[in-house]
Amino acid sequence: MVNTETRVKNSARNIIFSMIAYILQIVLGFVVRRYFIFHFGTEYLGLSSLFANILSLLSLAELGFGTAIVFAMYKPMADGNTEKVRELLQFYKRCYFVIGGVILAIGLCVLPFMNFFETKVPDIEINLYLVYLIYLFNSVISYFFAHRRSLLYTSQRSDIESKVNMSLNLVSTLLQLLIILFLQNFYLYILVSGVISIVNNIVVCFITKKMYAEYLVKPKSYLDAESRKSINKNIRAMIFHKIGSAVVYSTDSLIIYLMLGSTVLGK
Repeated sequence: MVNTETRVKNSARNIIFSMIAYILQIVLGFVVRRYFIFHFGTEYLGLSSLFANILSLLSLAELGFGTAIVFAMYKPMADGNTEKVRELLQFYKRCYFVIGGVILAIGLCVLPFMNFFETKVPDIEINLYLVYLIYLFNSVISYFFAHRRSLLYTSQRSDIESKVNMSLNLVSTLLQLLIILFLQNFYLYILVSGVISIVNNIVVCFITKKMYAEYLVKPKSYLDAESRKSINKNIRAMIFHKIGSAVVYSTDSLIIYLMLGSTVLGK
């Protein structure tokens, strides 16, 4: 069982590293964006924003499963109920493998409509199908490792993930800057994010295996009906919140792109 003092220390540490990671992300994003616009132009920036919006809308398929299951894991982990955590973690893993597959399938269904998007960016000499598939891969890959990250959240050690993210964001930024300055290759630029995402997930898997090996053992039984019912109740409570967030934050680029084009969206 984790005592109160340890939980307070963990919470303070998580806040500090989250703030540092957030500030670093803003600064690095500003630097990359400045050179991106100079070498690629606003049309490419608008296109990146468009695909980010589309994939954010696709993430609606998650419907709050992750938040609900992580919430359910706090008490058994704090109480030292290892078997219960194993059951929840296995349930989380199965759910997110299905969700990742669903998002991948829906994302592939968007491909036939790429011709429509292509008419809005006549000055861009890239394969929109390939670019979109790279963005889709970058988005989907993390779903298959999400259950491992939940262990860091529920043990209040998300500062570890913040450290990993800070280090890899710095590497990603440097690689992208080098590609922009010396190669001007948009495909390589967006591929960097996918490669770094894979490395990030592998590192998190290695850390969680080392720190939480006892929870990664296959449970003796499946999650009981009562726990599933409680999780489903929390998911239903979050559905409208998720939909509202998607409508507010994940549609602006799509609307601007369809109405005014990629250049205006980039600006």
